[in-house]
Amino acid sequence: MARDETARDETARDETARDETARAGQPTPTTKQLGWVRRLWQYMLRHRRSVIISLVGALLGSACQTVVPLIARQIVDGVIVPARPPCFPGWRS
Repeated sequence: MARDETARDETARDETARDETARAGQPTPTTKQLGWVRRLWQYMLRHRRSVIISLVGALLGSACQTVVPLIARQIVDGVIVPARPPCFPGWRS
């Protein structure tokens, strides 16, 4: 009997939360839609070290992709094309 009451309480809480979210104009995820997140989270907690290494690797990869165009810009603007034109055309500074 206690299980039935607990299930009813949880259902009532879910419905109240959905009503409040719907009033706020936000989409309401169902329990079934969030089930895969819980399962994935439990798996990720078991492999915490691998998850952290993956996240750090992703951040480093993103940083490298950001730095490469900045280096190319510096090469083009500062080395290939002079930073400022000479005062007199024929003279080099």
